[in-house]
Amino acid sequence: MKVLVTSDLHLSNRIWKHRPIEGDSYCAWSQIQELAIARGCSAVIMAGDILDKQTNQSEPVYQLLAGIKNLRDHDIAVYYNQGQHELQTTPWMSIESGAVHLSPDGAGVVSINGWRLAGCDYRDEAGLQQFLKSEAALSADILICHQVWKDLMGNIGNPQGEFADVPENVKLLITGDYHESVCRKFGNLSVISPGSTHLRSISEPVDKYVYLLDLPEKGPLKSKRSPLLTRRRIDISLVKDALSPAVKLLEAQLSLAYAYNKAAGFTKDVAKPLVWLTHDPEDHKGVAQVTKAVNENAHIFFKPVKHKLEDAPQLLDYVDAEDRLQMIHCLDSAVDKKEKPLIYGLATALLAGGEPEQVLQKWIKEQTNEGS
Repeated sequence: MKVLVTSDLHLSNRIWKHRPIEGDSYCAWSQIQELAIARGCSAVIMAGDILDKQTNQSEPVYQLLAGIKNLRDHDIAVYYNQGQHELQTTPWMSIESGAVHLSPDGAGVVSINGWRLAGCDYRDEAGLQQFLKSEAALSADILICHQVWKDLMGNIGNPQGEFADVPENVKLLITGDYHESVCRKFGNLSVISPGSTHLRSISEPVDKYVYLLDLPEKGPLKSKRSPLLTRRRIDISLVKDALSPAVKLLEAQLSLAYAYNKAAGFTKDVAKPLVWLTHDPEDHKGVAQVTKAVNENAHIFFKPVKHKLEDAPQLLDYVDAEDRLQMIHCLDSAVDKKEKPLIYGLATALLAGGEPEQVLQKWIKEQTNEGS
């Protein structure tokens, strides 16, 4: 039995609010459907952050539900959990009755070809630890989560758990949230992080993937990574290379990118590549020349670096707010978790993602229930 695994689709019209970079999430979602159908998959597992927001315009919801219907029309079951981005008491996916919500409060444990699956929506640290000790988790072969794990990200993003917390009966953990593709063993536990389906930050790995699982009735499961076609990024450095070679490299890379886009059959929007320019902040002439060479043929992003010593660059503030160090990564240095647990908990909830008003209402409700 074949199952396609994906996560972090972040279905939305735009990635960067103030840049006309559109269509990437829908392009990837269309490929996922086509791949699942072409490979004869019996199910698709979606590990959270399927939508980019809790409050949505109509287009992302339409694209999501049309895709789910398309899969169901081809007799492909859909299982999902929610990430913090689209987290709702009543999930958006529940509009399409064919999609099964993997949640202790919903489907509980489901069986696929003899393999027992359990999952939970995004939770804070206490909530995740509670789920990992639940009857559902203790009886599952495969867990589907959407969390920040210390083993993948260290202490960045205030991790809610470690892989050592996962019950020994679990053979495979499928997790969303981490935007890089990972498939490896941690002790006896196999972990798959599909990663995001398209660039959500200029600094992410360009190449994106989904995973195809083979779940036999007997014997070990097998996994294979399958690539998605994505908008290209061209990396140019005026720190390492002189201006003239850098411009020539840019022109060559633009030609290659457009050849790739034509072969991929991309729409006009997705066909326009990204250029990531590393430069000295004082090199105004170089930046102007590269910008002129890019013209309207690509979207350009800047990464200014200042060399203190040879081979020791200092990264300066990046111009796009979406790609700067997120505030949640600095929380531990600003608030003591033990001394101010309520403030820390509220700050973590607000910075983790989601609509602030809804997050605040949920947090107040939780505190009220705890105090009653």
